[in-house]
Amino acid sequence: MRLNSSWINPRWVGLIISLSLGTTALSADSVLPVFDALCAAPKLQMSLTGDADSVGVLEGTEDLNGGEWRPLLRLGAISGHHEWMDPENRAQARRFYRLNRSPRPPLLPLPNFRLNDHQGFSHEVFREGDARAVVLVFTDAQSLESHWKQLKPIVEAQTAAGVQFWMVDPMDDRSAMAAAATKAGVTIPVLQDTAQLVARSYGASASGEAVVLEAESLTTVYRGAIEDAVEVATGAPVRQAYLADALTRFTAGTRPAVEYARPQGQPWRHEDSGVASYRDEIAPLLQSKCVTCHRPGEIGSWGPFEPMSSRALCRRGMPTRHTASSRTTSR
Repeated sequence: MRLNSSWINPRWVGLIISLSLGTTALSADSVLPVFDALCAAPKLQMSLTGDADSVGVLEGTEDLNGGEWRPLLRLGAISGHHEWMDPENRAQARRFYRLNRSPRPPLLPLPNFRLNDHQGFSHEVFREGDARAVVLVFTDAQSLESHWKQLKPIVEAQTAAGVQFWMVDPMDDRSAMAAAATKAGVTIPVLQDTAQLVARSYGASASGEAVVLEAESLTTVYRGAIEDAVEVATGAPVRQAYLADALTRFTAGTRPAVEYARPQGQPWRHEDSGVASYRDEIAPLLQSKCVTCHRPGEIGSWGPFEPMSSRALCRRGMPTRHTASSRTTSR
């Protein structure tokens, strides 16, 4: 592939494009370097054919000799061109790209949960009434103000369309979270995910990551950055509004063009709770909280409990108890 000579700019040297096509669409899918004369900056122009059963995945690496290929963008069932600027480009000496056609991931429902917000009120996904979509933005006290600045205009534009917005903090205690929310003037609930159960269950990987859920099925519509502000050689930074575009398309009855955009925030430091001691931690808890009801002759039973008890913990409920009397047998 021959690159245009206008790419030879000391500030952008080392940007190289690598093309990898799936065998199902060799003549239709492509990724090409395009120089934006207005911004004096390079961008990628991707062309895909509409296919509801597959997605286009743009990956990047800094090293072709065994370097890790990381997903940067996932494009849905769209036809025609999609242009994109890499927000990390200036931070890299060089980056290689490839575009792959992959099968569409299955739409699996995510677990229901219930958490308290920074004002002490409880919120549960399944109790959001007529909401068409629920947007979760994972944040922390240090970054909350900047994330709210990005999110606020989207909240103002989409709330009337039946979209519910929550921020989720899996890192900070209630006082730090509440202080940050008050300082930033946040007008939506900021939920405290102390045990990081929701962040883990929903696969949140970095601060500033947004997850859009279709409210009825709890399947993912979009995941990734709220937006990118790409620094260019001339003019104001170029804004790539992934979350706003995804919600505009969703409320209009279509799927987002971009289904995933790599978040730019700091990766989460998921706390390792280790392995609990049965003698020192579990047995005393059972004695003080459980055996009053869960013993012979009383209302409870020791099992078997539902295998996905973490889901019950996410919604702060008791695991479902399946007893012999509750099962249906056939002869």
